Amino acid sequence: MNRQTLAIAVIDLDYFKTVNDQHGHSMGNQVLVTFSQHLHQCLTRELGENNFELYRYGGEEFVVTIKTLKEKSMEALFDILQTSISNVDIASLDQKLSFSAGIAYLANHDFDPVKTFDIADKLLYVAKTSGREQTRIEVENIL
Repeated sequence: MNRQTLAIAVIDLDYFKTVNDQHGHSMGNQVLVTFSQHLHQCLTRELGENNFELYRYGGEEFVVTIKTLKEKSMEALFDILQTSISNVDIASLDQKLSFSAGIAYLANHDFDPVKTFDIADKLLYVAKTSGREQTRIEVENIL
């Protein structure tokens, strides 16, 4: 990937603890598998399979490295992802899936992946404390 066009997104499945508490860990596991598969399919459809990498970071958090594309803004991409995820139907689950996310650009942080991740994680925290089901994106500094 071209390091000048790389973004890091940290994604957290909203209200996942409630799923585990109300439906058990087996249902929680099913939700995580379904969420990650759907997220991967959606990213592939929107970006192509060679323009992102999806990782489970821990618990209900995922990290995506994304090669930014001029024809698709991060805001538009994550709006599409949010809408798509909210339409996923999981039998026996009485709530819609949603996520919160934070996105930072590698070029904004001297190409330091740890610093970029930390900023994305802080933006995720802002999204979660501002009501969830939203994405916070830092302004991309165009080189």
